[in-house]
Amino acid sequence: NTSSFINQYPPIHGSYATIGIENHLGDQGLQYSYDNQYPDAAMELSNETALYMTTSPPVSQPSPQLSYTPDNLDIVLNQGESSSSLMTISNIGEEGSVLSYSVSKSGISPFEVSGGGPDDYGYLWSDSEIEDALDYNWVDIADMGNQLTFPHNDVATDPVDMGFEFPFYGQGYTQCIINPNGWVGFGEDNTAFSNSSIPSVSAPQPAIFGFWDDLNPMSSDQGGCPAGSGNVYTYSDNDMFVVWFDHVSRCATGDGVTGT
Repeated sequence: NTSSFINQYPPIHGSYATIGIENHLGDQGLQYSYDNQYPDAAMELSNETALYMTTSPPVSQPSPQLSYTPDNLDIVLNQGESSSSLMTISNIGEEGSVLSYSVSKSGISPFEVSGGGPDDYGYLWSDSEIEDALDYNWVDIADMGNQLTFPHNDVATDPVDMGFEFPFYGQGYTQCIINPNGWVGFGEDNTAFSNSSIPSVSAPQPAIFGFWDDLNPMSSDQGGCPAGSGNVYTYSDNDMFVVWFDHVSRCATGDGVTGT
């Protein structure tokens, strides 16, 4: 329905209708949809969909039953180790039944309060605003960092050795690239200066985004931006790899950003 009065013009394509059946007394019927409102169990109708109404009684379907062996698996691994085990899943229900199941990963969260996640690889996030146990821990590398040189304010450095193997989304990396636009990558460079929502196939990948934006540190080519300001430094030991954006400006505004 488009309104409560009689429309004097041809129906408008895409207008909402009443869909259902009603008896000759107007006291019995079934309504499937009215004004684009559907019952919880209903499918929203669209092109090439079907609605079937019948007086036939419901037909009972054979019931499935999940069975799996062994009942549980206990595996203890040290960092860097791997193991494999076999679990057999079967349907021991009634003949002709169809068993549908899904398998998901779960574990103990490292946070008392999680802000998001996990994703398919188990990554979660929290921050010091919602998680009391997270302390602000600035790592000062002012006297020991290595200053990076960028060929262009949108072009990353050559690969930089991190000093150890870093596990990230199922892969191990010993080198990374530092992009002047506020991110660290483990693959090919991406010169897109306009940040976007992630995940995205057009975004840099794989990557860690500290503050992906159109930043403008000192470089050999400012790419049409005003004169750059600020520098980027790295520091590495056997335990950590630090990237420091020191008073780096944005291309458009010149506002400085400091971060590790």
